[in-house]
Amino acid sequence: VSFVGYENFQQEITIAANCTTQVNTELIPLTSKLKELVVTGTMKEVQKLQSVTPVDVYTSAFIKRTSPTNVYDALYQVNGIFADCDNGVSNTTDLQINGLEGNYTLILIDGVPAMNGLAGTYALTSLPVSMIDKIEILKGASSTLYGSEAIAGVINIKTKNPATTPRLVANVMLSSLLEANADVTASFKLKKVSSLFSVSAANSNYRWDVDGDGFIDFPLVNRVNFFNKWSFARKDNKAATIYARYLFEDRLGGQMNMPARSIGGDQYYSEWVRTYQWQAGFQYQLPTKEKVLLQGDYSEDRQTAYYGINYYNGIQRTAFAQLTWNKKIDAANELLMGATYRFNQFNDNTGLSSDTVIGYKNPAHIAGVFMEDEISFASNHKLLVGARFDYSNRSGPVTTPRINYKWNTKNEKNVLRLGAGTAYRIPNLLNEGFGAMNGSRQIIVPETLKPETAISAFADYTRIQEMPGGLLNIDANFFYTRFFNYIDPDYDTPGEIIYENNTNGAVSTGFNLNADFTFNYPLKVGIGITYVYAYQ
Repeated sequence: VSFVGYENFQQEITIAANCTTQVNTELIPLTSKLKELVVTGTMKEVQKLQSVTPVDVYTSAFIKRTSPTNVYDALYQVNGIFADCDNGVSNTTDLQINGLEGNYTLILIDGVPAMNGLAGTYALTSLPVSMIDKIEILKGASSTLYGSEAIAGVINIKTKNPATTPRLVANVMLSSLLEANADVTASFKLKKVSSLFSVSAANSNYRWDVDGDGFIDFPLVNRVNFFNKWSFARKDNKAATIYARYLFEDRLGGQMNMPARSIGGDQYYSEWVRTYQWQAGFQYQLPTKEKVLLQGDYSEDRQTAYYGINYYNGIQRTAFAQLTWNKKIDAANELLMGATYRFNQFNDNTGLSSDTVIGYKNPAHIAGVFMEDEISFASNHKLLVGARFDYSNRSGPVTTPRINYKWNTKNEKNVLRLGAGTAYRIPNLLNEGFGAMNGSRQIIVPETLKPETAISAFADYTRIQEMPGGLLNIDANFFYTRFFNYIDPDYDTPGEIIYENNTNGAVSTGFNLNADFTFNYPLKVGIGITYVYAYQ
């Protein structure tokens, strides 16, 4: 069944002898794809077109198009994001937004910071797509809601809902590079309980040297992921979920001619890393009239490695708790308030854990409160005003305000968003000082490091045009970020990495342009362009 302006409907029908079969069809307007619910921009469910902040959404349908096996590959072709490989031997990766390094992007799993420090070194290629329902990307300064690390933006990975996941899904893939991946996801439902269990395994043990440099192009990997999530049905659809995740990974990179599993020697160079990660947490909506959501999460990351002849052994512990309250005051004002706490501690056999590194306290405690007011004027004007106050034993007090404005035509086919705000980031030398982990350089912090601070502004325009052949969607975004304090590691001194405050600052500015056309039949074409000018 097809009709102009609607998605095609297709269903197999079996007609039995001497029976009448009736099929009811409900066509879905093409514009409904632009009205999906998003959470990341304002910490509450809102239609994408109604959101005051621009949020890009990539569903599991988008992810399946390129058959990726992990988050890094899934986001490789997203416009405005540069998936970067920092270390070609053991494949450390990051995701850069609008020209800023991956350290300035906050990565969340169901709203919980999950990939920082030791946990983020190899996490992007280790997190399977089998557990992902959709990915929401918020570009630009977002510290007002999310605190440290959200200068470039936020990537929120939403896991699947046990209540709506199919009973059994299996995916098996073998690439031309002889990389084998297998994912199995199963779910079951009882009276008021739904559960999802996912297991993912990866194996790559064939050596390739396509570029002829004498080193293995892709690390040899053996990995297994387990993910379990429980959802409980409650009165008034109040949220109640618990989850747990476990990862084991063994990876080896180095010279092509090294003997099998040659680690720790000086005759051949190799990098061997073994990682154990586990994480558990919950989300619970309190039984109150207003929407009050409590989140809690705890994770541990253990890593043993040999970088050449240098042995590394480290452990990181992270705890997170957050309480948010969403209340509609009247027809014009809707408040969001919250309090949050993050704890991070690591111990390893490098100088980072010794008392000789001044200006960098371990463990780290960050506590904060935030509040936003979304003000509606008539039916097509919205103003968002918010501020956050954080206090950390590493950086002291930090305040980050923001203001956003949204205007749309009555038919919502033209949407203009403007915004400005400040953001900050507390340096995490464990993640940045990879030279300390592999033993090649010593970390030097000669002074107390202040938080990196920046101001960011954006202008975003969306145009939706219904045409006889389908639907045209155009989105243009202009961005500007300027740092007031920019901590750039200095590698000029042999054997050292020196971290100092730099008030000279840095700038990243440019634009993203996306255009796609969805035909009335099952075909969609699009183009994306990103221009970035970054300088110090």
